[in-house]
Parts: sequence; structure tokens; C-alpha cells
Amino acid sequence: MGKHKVADLVSIDGTIQRLDTTVSKMGLDKIQFYVGGHVEHADGVDTGTELWCNEDGYGLGLPHNLTASRLTGHYVMGDAVVERWEG
Repeated sequence: MGKHKVADLVSIDGTIQRLDTTVSKMGLDKIQFYVGGHVEHADGVDTGTELWCNEDGYGLGLPHNLTASRLTGHYVMGDAVVERWEG
């Protein structure tokens, strides 16, 4: 089948929910809904992994998202969308 992109919602409680589309197809408003505000994008430490999170997570006092941080190599506050290659 080959490699394909997948997007997951990574919640602060550690749950990972597969989203039904990739980030490029969902639009900014949907990403903002998932992260709870304005969006910040960062490339993950691993090639092909990308992160979208609340750009003011620290200022809003959002909790540390340990799971998203481990997946991307960034210190992530609040819920996040992580996109990566799978397959």
C-alpha cells in the first residue's frame, strides 16, 4: 500500500484519536477547533512529523502534553494535532 500521511489528535490525557483526514484537507478552522485557539506549527524532530498546537498554550496555562511532546520532540502545552507518515 505504501506510505501515507495520517493525522492524530493527541489530548493532554494521553489519548490519541485518529482523525478522518489529513491536516492539508481539514482547514485552519478545524485545526483551531482541535487545539482550542490560534495555531502554531512546528516540524517534529523526526523527518516527516509535524505538529499543530495552541500558540498561546503557555500563556493560557494549558497543561503539558507529555504524549505530544514525546512524539514531536517539542514541549507542547494543551491538545495537539500531530501528522506523520505511516506504512
